[in-house]
Amino acid sequence: MNLLNFIKDGFYKTFVVEHVGEILQQRYFHSCFFNQATKKVYIMGGIEIREANNEMKWINSVEYMNFDRSKNKDMTYRWIAGKPNSHLTYGRSNFNGFSTKEFIYVYGGVSGVEKPENTIERYNCKKSISEVINFEKLPLGFAWPSYGIC
Repeated sequence: MNLLNFIKDGFYKTFVVEHVGEILQQRYFHSCFFNQATKKVYIMGGIEIREANNEMKWINSVEYMNFDRSKNKDMTYRWIAGKPNSHLTYGRSNFNGFSTKEFIYVYGGVSGVEKPENTIERYNCKKSISEVINFEKLPLGFAWPSYGIC
């Protein structure tokens, strides 16, 4: 059995894909994280492209989808916008990050055309707030990360 047949006939058939709804804000080059403590999937940042004039806007918004069915077995999956002020400090795209028990850490990426974003932010998943973590000096080439730092 070749790899294509394995994926098509074996591995692939074990998954059921459900459409769970459109994200609230159309975005490209964003990042997505699962947080175990809140049992939510978070979509953060990215670029919004306005079709009328092809203008690009780097966005800092956060959306999430709750996967915790312990309180409501008949829950419908849907994307939810964070509370007011529950966004990243900086709009960014093409960034990387990782999730810990309480936080999602995001780093690098770009915040505009030829504008590398050399900051690290920590998003508190339980409180829905973000803060910048300050370092004296970040490594060169921190923008456009391709691998995690942990």
